[in-house]
Amino acid sequence: MALHSKAFAPRDVGSPLEKDHSPCTGNSDVEAEEPLIWIDTLCCPCEPSEAKNKSILQLRETYNNAALVLVLDATLQTVTLETTSFHEVLLRVFSSRWTSRLWTSQEGVLAKSLWFQFRDQAEDLAVLKNGLFLEGYEDVRAMIIYHDLICQFQWLEMRQSENAAKSHAQHGILTLDYALSYRAVSVAADEALCISTLLDLALGEILAVPAEPEARMCKLWELIAKKYGEIPQSILTLGYKRLETEGFRWAPKTLLDEGVVYRGRERIVHWSDPVLGQPDGNGLLIKCPGYIISNRYWNDGLLQNPWQSLGIVNTNFPIMTFKDERSGQRFGFLASPYSRDTPFLKSNGRSIVYHIVHELVDSGPCGILQPMRSAKGKPANALMGRIRTLPSGICQVRQPILLLLWPLDTSMTMVFDTVEQIATAARSIPATKRMDELQRQGRQDSEEMEAAMKVFKSFVKALTEEKLRDRDVAAAMNLSLKTTEMACLAGLVLDWFWHDYVTQRYGAGQAWYVD
Repeated sequence: MALHSKAFAPRDVGSPLEKDHSPCTGNSDVEAEEPLIWIDTLCCPCEPSEAKNKSILQLRETYNNAALVLVLDATLQTVTLETTSFHEVLLRVFSSRWTSRLWTSQEGVLAKSLWFQFRDQAEDLAVLKNGLFLEGYEDVRAMIIYHDLICQFQWLEMRQSENAAKSHAQHGILTLDYALSYRAVSVAADEALCISTLLDLALGEILAVPAEPEARMCKLWELIAKKYGEIPQSILTLGYKRLETEGFRWAPKTLLDEGVVYRGRERIVHWSDPVLGQPDGNGLLIKCPGYIISNRYWNDGLLQNPWQSLGIVNTNFPIMTFKDERSGQRFGFLASPYSRDTPFLKSNGRSIVYHIVHELVDSGPCGILQPMRSAKGKPANALMGRIRTLPSGICQVRQPILLLLWPLDTSMTMVFDTVEQIATAARSIPATKRMDELQRQGRQDSEEMEAAMKVFKSFVKALTEEKLRDRDVAAAMNLSLKTTEMACLAGLVLDWFWHDYVTQRYGAGQAWYVD
């Protein structure tokens, strides 16, 4: 509920709707104006749509110019303010249904003076905040939760940070994202309307597109791009569900909790990355280090994995790796558990995210991008998707999934280097060539295949045992895989050519489109 009057001002206590309020000028000779009251339920009709849209267009101005806004929440109206501590009152305010609805965020953010109606009286939120501060000196319970409660005021102070928000997307979206924490809408298409009002965008342009969530969110991100010109690159690594419209597939489908894994302060940390990208019709243009990765194809006439006849099909080793050809550094990567877009399938109760990444690379060259910095040696969020080169010469990474990417330590690097050496040597022996020929002929069950397999297995066993006699290799295997069993190393050898990749590295100044 919003009240409008040039001469209207509430008293420090009591109800802001009492008729005997003095004018804000303090001059008793000035006749108090009759307050004008806006109630959403009455002033925003559901039909006809023209009337509803007209009312929605006035919401920002209505709450921005109101003398005060009074919140009428059923649960808060059961609380007796006079006999309840300030910290309990604020706990009830910030856990009420009013704080879980997206539409009501406009009341809290845009109001100059925000009041709440309790059972015995109404009170200004500013008074409650000051009361909490003073109560912290006397009540240890208030002191313990003081910081958490003060943090809840951050989204309400979005109005005060509006000047910064108008000039910098990082400030505007960061404060907006916090304001949307734990909020929801009953009609998904309304999200874009509420966000547009909070950011003071061209709301009429959103109302002009079909009332569908996808179409309205595309228009919203178009308006955000037009207003700010730049978007924090970290938007790509937050694990949001993304839009499906070409040119906007980098953008979150929703900023509400249903679309993200990170919450509250975690989301704010991600928005704090100062590196910005520029959105246009090709997606979000960013600059960051990355790799182009593809399967290695051998010019020996053999299948990619010449040992398919052994029944080895993508073992469930927990990570996949690739080697930076320039530095020799190996990296581990797997589909991130923080992504809402990654289809985490289950097979016999086990996650098979390993296969998702493998199948993506197997479909053609892919880009692996690192839009955010990370601590040295620690896993970092990265993106991986099919690539194509645009007429401008810039690579576009299409419909990427979220990865965890990290440099392997010395021990794990030695293990995989050893596996590669054994696999490469085994590929070149005559027995492997004969197995490949027999498989192409459909003679997997022949005696000749059995004989070739026996020779191949003996070769792999002998070479593996020789490698394990090297103390450094044995120590590295024991440290990284917690075993020195020959069968473990041999299993990795048989699986090697399913994910034997070549990479091309690009530096931090490389430009990419993400869509």
